[in-house]
Amino acid sequence: MWIAAQQCADRLNVWVTDGERVHVASTAIEVDTDFQTALIGLIEPHMRQSRVTPVVSAGMRSGSFVQVPCAVAAARKIAATDPRIALYAIPPMSQEKPADFLQGEEAQIAGFLSRNKDWDGVLCLPSACSRWVHVSAGEVISFTSFLTGELFGLLTQHSSLRSATQGQGWDEGVFQTALSDAMARPERVASALSSILANAVLNQASAASGKAHLYGTLIGIELAASRAHWLGREVVVIGAQDDTARYASALKAQGVAVSEQAGDLLALRGLAQAYVALNL
Repeated sequence: MWIAAQQCADRLNVWVTDGERVHVASTAIEVDTDFQTALIGLIEPHMRQSRVTPVVSAGMRSGSFVQVPCAVAAARKIAATDPRIALYAIPPMSQEKPADFLQGEEAQIAGFLSRNKDWDGVLCLPSACSRWVHVSAGEVISFTSFLTGELFGLLTQHSSLRSATQGQGWDEGVFQTALSDAMARPERVASALSSILANAVLNQASAASGKAHLYGTLIGIELAASRAHWLGREVVVIGAQDDTARYASALKAQGVAVSEQAGDLLALRGLAQAYVALNL
């Protein structure tokens, strides 16, 4: 038995591989939460006092960062706080200018490159913190991060827009209009956000419309700022289905050649590759 673990943005995901069975667990995690404490809480039901289980992880800030441009580094053994596990971590990547770092996305990148070794293009990894990662010749060349998903969560849960955006459904037309407006006039974003509540109060706009308006506005300013990454390049969007669908739709509207892949599957593939390389 072995365990794959990935902290990415605000979630910790684990895959417990026991023979042909894979048990999956996930939990929300705060930035200041101790990784190993949260990890043991998720895998406790599978632990045995008489057995040391290898755990291969990504997203753990274990000390040293590997600076880009570079390939995804091999997993390294680090001190475990629980004697029932042997803990290995793929070192996180960092960038000097502008200052930035990846946290867990290394697993998805490794999983993608394991089957696309000579690929040259951009990986877009949306979540609470979206990443635009330029990959070439098997290496990460550079990347840029945006707090778009976190801003969406804050505005829909802790702002005056909560009542205008809480609900089911999606209005693609509203999304595309808001996206286009934000890309064309990013300096008017604060005003555009204010109009979401006004439309709900005065025009009885639905929550589906409000949510699409908000996401279109936020992704629009992200695309405007990340234009140098996606313009004229092939883009693969990696993540949860709802996230990848929205980003792919936004990019296709700009004429970008884009495809989608499931983030959890690529993360597990990348961590499995790191486990095999350890030759335990």
